[in-house]
Amino acid sequence: MINVELIYNEDKLFGFKVYGHSGYDVSGRDIVCAAVSSVTQSVIVGLDKVICNKFYLRIDNKKPLIHVDVSNYNEEDMEKAQILLQTFKYTLKELVDEYKDYVKIEMKEDKKDEI
Repeated sequence: MINVELIYNEDKLFGFKVYGHSGYDVSGRDIVCAAVSSVTQSVIVGLDKVICNKFYLRIDNKKPLIHVDVSNYNEEDMEKAQILLQTFKYTLKELVDEYKDYVKIEMKEDKKDEI
């Protein structure tokens, strides 16, 4: 199963972790994995190329794990990032509706005072 942790504080998303294998089909033919990978990569590219502010990114292909954190963003860039992160959340919810045995979303509250 692909697990997605959406990390939030109050009403803002400021990061996520995506890890695991869907098990829907074999590597190279797994449409669930391809869909999650595509939407995840879109957010990363948007943060990097559109917002153009540095953010924490960890990719570990052995686990597999992708971890993104934008908690260092100023208020203006955080508002821009919300468009990408909220779109990510709702797109994944659509995938969960269709493939609930293969993708799971969890909301994780991070109680950082500085956010």
